[in-house]
Amino acid sequence: NLKPHIGAVKLSALKPHHVQALYNKLLRSNENPKGLSAKTIKNLHGVLHKAMKQAENVRKMLKGMGLKDGTAFIQSLPLDGKIYFHEMGYRLSGGMMFKLTEPMVGINDMKMMIRCAVGGESITEEEAAGIDLSFGGKIGCQLMMPLDVGEIGRIEGVDFIKSHPALVDYLQYYNVGDKIEKKNIGTLGQHFCRVTYMCDSKDEALAIAEGFRDAVKVYDVNGNKMNNLLFDTSRAGKGTWEK
Repeated sequence: NLKPHIGAVKLSALKPHHVQALYNKLLRSNENPKGLSAKTIKNLHGVLHKAMKQAENVRKMLKGMGLKDGTAFIQSLPLDGKIYFHEMGYRLSGGMMFKLTEPMVGINDMKMMIRCAVGGESITEEEAAGIDLSFGGKIGCQLMMPLDVGEIGRIEGVDFIKSHPALVDYLQYYNVGDKIEKKNIGTLGQHFCRVTYMCDSKDEALAIAEGFRDAVKVYDVNGNKMNNLLFDTSRAGKGTWEK
C-alpha cells in the first residue's frame, strides 16, 4: 500500500504533508468507497513510523562513523521486528554482494567506489531510483563450504554447480594438492568455495542449497571426506525469510 505512492520519495525528502496526503488518498470515503478503513490506515502509519525510526537510527550511525562519501558495508540480521548489526567497515564487503545486487537491482558498489575514487559521483540518479529493498521479489543466496584439515586429493560435483541455471558466481579457493592447515580452521581460509545464486522463492533457494551441498565432495589424499561440516537447511530462520 505504501510503496506505489511514496516508494520513489527519498527518505530525506519525505515530509509530513506527503504522508498525510497519502492517508487522505487511501482512506475510504464517499468519493473512494473501495479505500482503506481508518484501522488499516492506523496500521500503515505504525509500519511507516517504525521504518522511519529505524532509518533515522541508521543515518545517525553512519554519521557517527564519519561517513561522507564512498563505500561502506553493513551486515545485519532482521529478527523478531528488530535489526541486529553485526559487522561494518569502510570497504567493499568480503562477500562481494555486488555479484547479487547488480543482476537483481542494478547496484554495484565496487563500480560506485571506483567512480568516487576517480572524482565522479558514487551513485547516479538512475541507480538511486532503482534501489529496491525487496530485490524485485528475488532471493539471493551465498553458500560457503568449509573443509577439515588435510591435503586435497580429489574433488567431485563442481561441474554440477557451474552448470546450474540459478548460479550467479562461483569462486573456488582450493584445488587438488592444496592443504588445509589447522590454523585455517575457524577462518575464511577454511572454505573450499563460495557459491552465489539467485532464485524466486524460499523453497527453491533451500532446494538448490541442498543440491549443491550433496553434489560437492572433497576427499583428502587418503580418501577421507574433508567437507563434513554441512549446512542444515532446516535451520533457515523463518523470521529472516519472511522479512
